[in-house]
Amino acid sequence: MKKLFAVLAFLFLFLGCSRTMMSFDNNQIVESIDLSEITYSIKKAAVDKGWRTKVVEPGHIMARIAKGNDEHILEVDIHYTTTSYSIKYRDSKNMKHEGYSIHRGYNTWVSNLKTHIDKQLSITDLSVYERSIGLGESK
Repeated sequence: MKKLFAVLAFLFLFLGCSRTMMSFDNNQIVESIDLSEITYSIKKAAVDKGWRTKVVEPGHIMARIAKGNDEHILEVDIHYTTTSYSIKYRDSKNMKHEGYSIHRGYNTWVSNLKTHIDKQLSITDLSVYERSIGLGESK
């Protein structure tokens, strides 16, 4: 009985702390904005959510977040064009990454990042539209 309990406890802890990695590929950018505005929007969204960013090259940003006094560290690559972007796992520390399995925080943190990028892109889309019709300009 003790052996069964130990096995069940181990499985609960192991399965409870890891999840299948969600896909964050081919997220559409609805409005037409230029690459520099997309770069700005992605960086702003990431920084606002506590991620550190580095532009690797045009169309590619590396983002890094540390949680729990640097106990958990996650790095992702964000590849983007003027029509879509994808967020992909790059590297991690203490995230129990194995194949497509990873610490449960991964999906939450990256999903929050994606949501905030979408929100920031919509704000950028609106400001580009407002500038195009002359709103916000002083007379």
